[in-house]
Amino acid sequence: MDFSLPDLTDNRVSLSDFRNRVVLLTFWTTWCPPCIKEIAILKEIYARYNREDVEIIAVNIAEDRERLVRFKERENIPYHILRDEKQEVASLYRVIGTPTDIIIDRKGNVRYYNFYWPGDIKEVIEGLLAKQSSE
Repeated sequence: MDFSLPDLTDNRVSLSDFRNRVVLLTFWTTWCPPCIKEIAILKEIYARYNREDVEIIAVNIAEDRERLVRFKERENIPYHILRDEKQEVASLYRVIGTPTDIIIDRKGNVRYYNFYWPGDIKEVIEGLLAKQSSE
């Protein structure tokens, strides 16, 4: 399900901008302890896989842009943070709690949907990269 949201500099970013990449999509807030814990995982994934056609999109739900800018700088977050101010995309993806974590393959199919990343997330990513590069 494609969507378009503003990033922290008010540029519009769409899911379709990352077609042909594996996308880790997370819905989160700055006040959610499990969301904060996942930042370390996402930073590690970004450092390891960003050059290998893996993109991370963190969709923040209904928080102030300035707060997010400060948070991103303080936490040194390298991946995309988008702002879902009206919770429209969260509704589209049927998000009922944070974090909600989704893995989308290169063809746009949802391959994983849960309230946490799988324990074998690196194997899942590598499997999607290997499978789709051989097709």
